[in-house]
Amino acid sequence: METRRHQFRTKSSRRWRRLCLPAAAAVVLTAGLPALSAAAQRCPGAADPVELKFQTFSGEASYRTGHSRGDLQRIQRRHGGPGSAGGWYPLGLTLTEFKMDMRLNVKIYPLSRNGFCAVPETLDIRLSYPNFTVYIDRRYRRGTCEYRTIRDHEDQHVAVYRQELERFKPWFRKRLVAIIQRLKPVAVADPGRAATLVQARIKNKVTPLLRKVQDATDSANARVDTPSNYRLIHSRCRNWKK
Repeated sequence: METRRHQFRTKSSRRWRRLCLPAAAAVVLTAGLPALSAAAQRCPGAADPVELKFQTFSGEASYRTGHSRGDLQRIQRRHGGPGSAGGWYPLGLTLTEFKMDMRLNVKIYPLSRNGFCAVPETLDIRLSYPNFTVYIDRRYRRGTCEYRTIRDHEDQHVAVYRQELERFKPWFRKRLVAIIQRLKPVAVADPGRAATLVQARIKNKVTPLLRKVQDATDSANARVDTPSNYRLIHSRCRNWKK
């Protein structure tokens, strides 16, 4: 049995995201996979059930109130978004990280002609937003109408991340089960590479699922960030700074 652990991380913010996994990486991962031979199809462990553990987690939000509007614009640009959009400048900003931890155990069986086959034994996947960092323009002090309104708006984004993750939980698990059921044994010459190759196949199948979750979450957040909502926010308080 061989164990392999992998972390997939993506940076997310309110209306945009930046994937740390390059688009070409999925191609690189599969390029070195050996073709499945007839011997691998007769792998002794091909019919063994795989133990799947799937979890989700959302961390707590922390609030940072010492940054200027210019700081917020720079942070926003740094994470892939515009410093301003449609004449609107950020009064608040929510940043988080969408993270997948994968732990895999594989069984390795010897085949004839000096080869080996590998099949997953256990698969542990955890999707999470470990924490949320909420920035609020320092011109608006705690306890003011403006501060409360900005924080309420940013808390809506935190809620969107959490709700979408929970909403997709059964969908994601169902597709993980299907991926495992369809996964064929991997033929290897070097048993030391077995876990890496099995993991690569799983990761290649899981990556589109992660993107679907992210796209849906981005869309839900975009429905919070609209000009009409911004106008409503400004109508609630009187002491907005120029």
